[in-house]
Amino acid sequence: ALVAAGFTVSSALRPSTEEEAGRVEALLATGLSRRGWLAAHVAVTLAGTVAVLTGGGLGLGLGYALVTGDSGRICPFLVDTLGYAAPTLVVSGLARLLYGAAPRWATLAWLGLGLGVVMVFFGPLLHLPGWLQDLSPYHHLALVPAKAFSWVPFLGLMLVAAALSVVGQAAFARRDVN
Repeated sequence: ALVAAGFTVSSALRPSTEEEAGRVEALLATGLSRRGWLAAHVAVTLAGTVAVLTGGGLGLGLGYALVTGDSGRICPFLVDTLGYAAPTLVVSGLARLLYGAAPRWATLAWLGLGLGVVMVFFGPLLHLPGWLQDLSPYHHLALVPAKAFSWVPFLGLMLVAAALSVVGQAAFARRDVN
C-alpha cells in the first residue's frame, strides 16, 4: 500500500510539474477546460492506484500460494490489498488540495506519505500518542488479513479523499495558471 501511495502522490503532483514546465497554459488556451484537464489527471491517478494495489495484492497472493500451496488465498489477498485504496487516495486528495490551493506548497504532500510510513511502522513501537497516530489515514484500517476488513473506516476515508480532491479541484479552477 505504501508503494502505491508513492505512485499516487507522484501522479497527483504531475499537474504541478506540467504547470511549472509551462505546458498547461498552452493547453488551456485551446478550449480544454481546467476541470477537464485536471479531471483527466485525477482519473489517471485513480486508475494507476488501483492497478498498483492490484499488482501488489496479486503478488502477495501468488507468493503465499507458491509457499503454502494454497491457491485459494489469492483472491482474498487481492481484495484485502484493494482496501488500502481509501487511505492512499486520502494522500492523493491532500496532494491535489495543496496543488489547487497553494501550488508552491504542493510537494508537502510527500509529508502525508512520510507520516503514514512512520505511523504504520513506528507508531505502536514508539508508543506514540493515539491522536498522532490518528493523523495517518493508514492507522484507521484493520490490519488485514490479521483482522477483519471493516467498511465504516474505508467509506469514511473514501469520503475524506473525495472531499479533499473536490476542494483542490475547485481551488485550481479559481486560481491563475503560471
